[in-house]
Amino acid sequence: MSQAPHPKAEIIKQALLEMRPLKEIRDVADCRQRDVYRQIETFGFRRIYLTRAERELIAHHRGLDLQFVP
Repeated sequence: MSQAPHPKAEIIKQALLEMRPLKEIRDVADCRQRDVYRQIETFGFRRIYLTRAERELIAHHRGLDLQFVP
């Protein structure tokens, strides 16, 4: 029997794809840090440190507004 998905899994996933800081994701999704880390593991994401130029390039390819790139 599989476990039910976290009720805010889509909000967390969207925030992760927008490259938001973990603290901001917790605030937006109104959940615990443990829940965010669990979703990172579930989706198979990894934390890779990027330069500003690399983050802007990824945001451009994802169609995100560059003004909100951290």
